[in-house]
Amino acid sequence: MIRGLATVQSRVFAALIVIVLLTLGGVYLFLRRAVDTELDAHERRVEHLEMTRMAHWITGYYNIHDGWEGLQPYVDEMAVLFGNRIVVVDTGGDVVADSRTDPSDPAVEPSWPNRPLRYDDDDPAVGTLYVGSEMTIGDAFRSRLKRSIRSYLLVAMAVAVAAAASLSAVASGRLAAPVKALADSAARAGAGDLSVRIDLRERGELAKVAAAFNTMIGQLDRAATMRRHLVADTAHELRTPLSNIRGYAEALRDGVMPASESLPVIEEEVSLLVRLVDDLQDLALAESGVLRLRPEQIDPVRAVARSIAAVRPAVDDRAARVIERLAPSPPIVADPDRFQQIMLNILKNAITVTPDDGAITVELIPGPTSVTIAVRDQGPGIAPEERERIFSRFYRVDGSRSRATGGSGLGLTVTRHLIEAHGATITAADNDAAGSGACFTVVWPLDRSG
Repeated sequence: MIRGLATVQSRVFAALIVIVLLTLGGVYLFLRRAVDTELDAHERRVEHLEMTRMAHWITGYYNIHDGWEGLQPYVDEMAVLFGNRIVVVDTGGDVVADSRTDPSDPAVEPSWPNRPLRYDDDDPAVGTLYVGSEMTIGDAFRSRLKRSIRSYLLVAMAVAVAAAASLSAVASGRLAAPVKALADSAARAGAGDLSVRIDLRERGELAKVAAAFNTMIGQLDRAATMRRHLVADTAHELRTPLSNIRGYAEALRDGVMPASESLPVIEEEVSLLVRLVDDLQDLALAESGVLRLRPEQIDPVRAVARSIAAVRPAVDDRAARVIERLAPSPPIVADPDRFQQIMLNILKNAITVTPDDGAITVELIPGPTSVTIAVRDQGPGIAPEERERIFSRFYRVDGSRSRATGGSGLGLTVTRHLIEAHGATITAADNDAAGSGACFTVVWPLDRSG
């Protein structure tokens, strides 16, 4: 992992250095080309100006003296002034003046800069001026200037590269630090430490990655905690009925208790285990998203009334009563069996918490886009901090309630998953209408397919 991080940091550093080198190299070549171009253009302008002045003076001498005789001293003086070798040739091609001091110097070469000598542009030429390509003081200065500028550019480039390398090392380190923190945290999480979190004070994409990582680890931590609790709670829920079954079976085997007394209890405990296993299976299917539904168009009034009829014997055993307020409603789309399972779970929960001689109110209120089903009981109610936890696995508002009276603790959890699988919602709140108890409200969308 560290080697990978070092590779990331070195790659970032190398990429920044390459970018800097390419940028500075381009700037250097551009400036060098620009300097050479400007100096060459300046040199041509100076050369043109000097030759113009020479041609003007020499042509003026010819016009004043009506010939070339006596021109040599002026040409020598002009050569000293401009620092070039100057040769004047007449119209016949003969040299009439030459500023060279060494007789071994070559004669006029056609490649030298030259200019016809005439007073006006329309006048015939009286000769030709040649300027030898010798190194002058100006040429030497311009050559040294070019070399100096190139040297300064190279020095500046070296300083810039050194500074860029330092800054790139710092920048690559800062960029790699969050990646290293993420890698270390991921390694710790992979080793089982789900308490690890990344604390980044930066903004931008890295902060978003850190936040997403923290969210993921938090969800994994909660999932692991829920899994541990589920295993522990399931074992706890299974232990009591299994212990009862074992105790009554031993009593039956030893003849301590007759079969007429022990077998009904064993059957009841087995039924409890079956319900618990069924609830666990439904919960697992719902949470994994593979719960199979067979939706069809149903009448919610008839479906709710059928569920109330199914629990009426349990209501009668408590000497309680059910108040039905079922307004006519358009049809809804639901799995009939799952819808009855939902209503039975909610109604049984209300029956469990409602005292003897109490009342359970079931209302069905149609709306423009949905139908609301409210089940109100006269139990102890639900505290605000328990309204979400009540839908958690194995959670009971009253911890003192036994499994015989309080169910497995999975009914409302399964109910919420079944409701959400149909695109509906369920909420729990205090029963404001009666002043006590709880109210479970299901909002089910109407069927708009017709």
